[in-house]
Amino acid sequence: MEEQQEFTVKRVKRQTLNRTVYEAIKHSILKGDIPAGAKLSEVQMGKQLGVSATPVREAFRMLSMEGLIQIDPWKGAVVQGFSKQAALENCQCREVLELLALRLFMEKMTEKELDALRYMIHAARTTTDISEFVRTSSAIHDVWIKGSGNSKLQLMIGQLSTVTLRERNVSASDNLRRAEIIKEHARLLEALESRDTARAEEVLSSHIRKGFEYSLKQTEKE
Repeated sequence: MEEQQEFTVKRVKRQTLNRTVYEAIKHSILKGDIPAGAKLSEVQMGKQLGVSATPVREAFRMLSMEGLIQIDPWKGAVVQGFSKQAALENCQCREVLELLALRLFMEKMTEKELDALRYMIHAARTTTDISEFVRTSSAIHDVWIKGSGNSKLQLMIGQLSTVTLRERNVSASDNLRRAEIIKEHARLLEALESRDTARAEEVLSSHIRKGFEYSLKQTEKE
C-alpha cells in the first residue's frame, strides 16, 4: 500500500470547517508547501487538519474549480502544475478572445457597467483576502466578456478558465503583483471612460501578458 505523505498545513478548528479547510489547503498550495504533482488524500489531509474527510472533499472540489488541483476518479486529487507551453497557449488564445470581447463591449457599454467596474476595482483595492481578490478580478473581466453579447465567444473564453484561474490565484498570493493588477485594471477603466478603444486594447493586452509572465516565473520554480 502506498504510504501517504504529509504536507505543511495549518490545523483548523471544527467550528469553521468548510471555508477554513479550503483556505488552509489553498494557502499551502500557493505558498509551495504542497508542490505541483503532489497527490492529496482526503483522509490523510483530514487527519492533519483535525477534521473529517467531508469538508476536505468539499475543499478539493472548490480547488478543482479554481484550477489548483485536478480530481481523477482513479488517482484522486493531484496538485496542478502547468508547463510553459500550456501557459503560453492559454495566454495567446485568451489575449485574442478577450480583446475581441472588449471591442464588442465598448460598442454598447453603459454607465451602469462602468459603475460596476468602479465598484469592483475599489473592492479589489480594499480586500486582504486572496480568494475574494481572485473572485473580484474574475468578475471584472466578466463585465466585458459577458458584455460583449457574444455567447460563442464567452464559451471559448470559458474553456480557458482552468489555467486562467490558476494564474489569478498565483498572482494574488504576491502582494506586489496584486498591487500591479489593481493599477492595470484602473488604467483600463480610465480608457473605457474616455472611450479610447486603442488605449483600452493596449492596456488589456499588456495586463494579460504580464499575468502570463508572472505565472511562467512561478511555473519554472516548481
